[in-house]
Amino acid sequence: MREIYGHRGHGWFLLGLLMIAIAAITLYNISAGGVARAALTILGGPTPSPDSPPPLVTVEPAFPVVPTSERASLPIWASPTPLPSLSASTPGQFNVQNMILGSITPLRTDLVNCFGHIEWSPDGQLLAFSMATGGEKQGAAWPRTDIAMVDASGQKVQRVTPGFNPVWSPSGNFIAYLDYSDNLDDLYVRIVDLHTRQSILVTTIKRGGVFPILAWLSDTELLYYLNGLVSYNYQTAQRSNWLEETISSHSVSRASPFQMIATLPQQGLIAVASKHALVVLERDVQGIRILKQQEEGVDNPAMAFSPDGEALAYVSAFTQQVKIVPARHNDPGVELPWATRGTAWSISWSPDGASLVYVDADGMHIVNRNGSGLQRIEAAPEGILDVAWSPRGSPLILSQDTGALLSLPVSVR
Repeated sequence: MREIYGHRGHGWFLLGLLMIAIAAITLYNISAGGVARAALTILGGPTPSPDSPPPLVTVEPAFPVVPTSERASLPIWASPTPLPSLSASTPGQFNVQNMILGSITPLRTDLVNCFGHIEWSPDGQLLAFSMATGGEKQGAAWPRTDIAMVDASGQKVQRVTPGFNPVWSPSGNFIAYLDYSDNLDDLYVRIVDLHTRQSILVTTIKRGGVFPILAWLSDTELLYYLNGLVSYNYQTAQRSNWLEETISSHSVSRASPFQMIATLPQQGLIAVASKHALVVLERDVQGIRILKQQEEGVDNPAMAFSPDGEALAYVSAFTQQVKIVPARHNDPGVELPWATRGTAWSISWSPDGASLVYVDADGMHIVNRNGSGLQRIEAAPEGILDVAWSPRGSPLILSQDTGALLSLPVSVR
């Protein structure tokens, strides 16, 4: 994983989103349109000619994964470092000690062609995902996919527009997403209006560019990386590099570009990171200011603010550990034990920010924000690509390498 995310020059890199990086590792046998072959092709660089097969990409953890037969004996860890100065150690009801996890079941038994990244709408009523529709792009092993939505009960599925990697706007009115041209020469960043179903083109990224991470700054401003951090205003169709200029004016490592992004629009929080540095900023009516900056980078795009804006979770590029740090100041945070788990590739906060779920090579884990109560969720199956915790508290939805969406009910004592 480190090798994949650490180099820019291999063509269409999946630095952008875990969903394709993880698909490349684990989705090789999905029947829905050859998703895995496509991801392997993109990861390997330029699309091979018909006479040259896609390169084989193999990613293995730096240390052996704990065998399934031994997992039951894994301990519940105490916090390995001093507790961080957060607003409260258990800011709400969704802490590990108070939660009861139900049985994992398919969200919908006939929904077996889901592709990678999943994301809840802000009100928790709809889940957006990519649905393989059958067939491939012309002359390239990349599946045709639609942005789709399903309600929390799994009863109603709606197809929205061709594309993949959906990201909701704060109001739920828009979805930003990606789509390839038929020959894979161009990668498009688009926004679809969910009321009119009209889609607009934000930008085109040519082959060899950086695979973008999309994040909303407000309900009309989209942030992405294209030779620098760019904000696009949906209302005015104007682009700006104001965030890149703000960061460049401060002394932070520029050994690699700030391609990884996380935002919390409701509180004006922005985190941008490279392999060598992390910067957290806050924007309000008075302007923008840097809250914290550090010369330790982030390993992959699994980075997210807690819903209350008090904490930031990410995977350290230096230690490969999941870290939970205060978002607004430089007080110490928590480093979760790395052990044999390898780097985590998906993280999701409880709606009150009391706890965090993450997925790594050893499975799915849950931990309190202060680092206590770390446990492996034994009921979770293997092959989890992404996890999304409903803003309503329940359920957790898991995206599996079989193409299925799984539902894990959550209740509190």
